[in-house]
Formats: sequence, C-alpha cells, structure tokens
Amino acid sequence: MPLPESFLAECRRFLPPGMPAEGLVTRRLGRTPELCERLNGYILARQKTGVFSEPGDFPDGRLPRAGEFAVLVNFSDEPRCLIRYEECAVLPVGLVGPEHVAVETAALRDVAAWRKFHRDYWAPVFAARGRTLTDDEPIVFQRFTVLYPPPPGGGP
Repeated sequence: MPLPESFLAECRRFLPPGMPAEGLVTRRLGRTPELCERLNGYILARQKTGVFSEPGDFPDGRLPRAGEFAVLVNFSDEPRCLIRYEECAVLPVGLVGPEHVAVETAALRDVAAWRKFHRDYWAPVFAARGRTLTDDEPIVFQRFTVLYPPPPGGGP
C-alpha cells in the first residue's frame, strides 16, 4: 500500500536532498496488531528508541544499516513515524547488555527483565522455524531516532 502523500510531504523535510520519499522502506513491529500499536505508541512517546529483531523478520534478508531511514507502520500499513537508524548490529542473544537495553521502555531496561521477556516472545517463533532459542542465536539490534512526527508537547 503506498504511503499517503501528506505523510510523504512531511517526511521530505527530514530526508537528504534528492532522496525520494516514495522509496522509503516500511517496517511493521510486533506479531499482532495490539503489540504493533503498543510498540508504536512507546516509540511515538519517545519512551522506546530502538528494537531487537530476529533476522528472519526481514523477509528480503536485507538488514537495516545506520544512516538509513524507514517508516514504521501499523497492521493496516498506515504510517506512524519516520525513523533514522543510528546504530544497527547483529549480535548473539547472550551478548545483549545494558548499552543495548537502554533503548527499551523503563520496564525492560534491566538485562534480566529484557532476557525473560524476549525469550518468552521469541521461543515460539524459533520453534515454529524448527530452531531452539539459545544464547548463540543472532538478533538484530537497531537504535533509531524518530524524525517525524514531533514528540508530544512539541519539544525537540
């Protein structure tokens, strides 16, 4: 589904000169509409500044890179925000540390809490793919900045 022109017009203000907004990659976070909306809400409120993904979450196999832009969408493919990736790295689950979980909401900024939540979340995903989630499994860490829309209250 193409992005609405009104949204693309706002995005153009944040893109490098000559970069077409029509070519922006879209991303949907979470495996259910409810989780997607909750994650987008945290991101729009600037309470969450990054995500962790299983490499299989990228159907074309192309992982994001620092400096790239994306539009986060909901389950109906409606745009929620424009982001710029600041840091992207593939690392084993077992090496996720405090510097990584700092992107999470307050409840998951403790490494032990992050591990429990994400193991519970990913274990069935890995099992459905015939794999077992271990500390050696690679995940994709992505830290980003929301460029549009502005934060609630209109600050920077």
